[in-house]
Amino acid sequence: MSFAWTIPADTEVGTHTVTLTGAQSGAVTISFEVTGAAVSGGDASLASTGADSMPALSLGALLLLLGLGVALVARRRRV
Repeated sequence: MSFAWTIPADTEVGTHTVTLTGAQSGAVTISFEVTGAAVSGGDASLASTGADSMPALSLGALLLLLGLGVALVARRRRV
């Protein structure tokens, strides 16, 4: 079971309780805690948390292909 709602911006900090009551299913009560006000405005994008991995992946792929080529040449020379 899931239920979603928006907590109003003027909700006080602290513990709150929501009770959902169905005609046949009865009541379900859940508590939640509001810890602080939402910050509005500003940049909502995620921060950059790491380096660009594309050069390392490209180098790894190149070395893998080079190793495969060396293995094929060595195998042909043995036959």
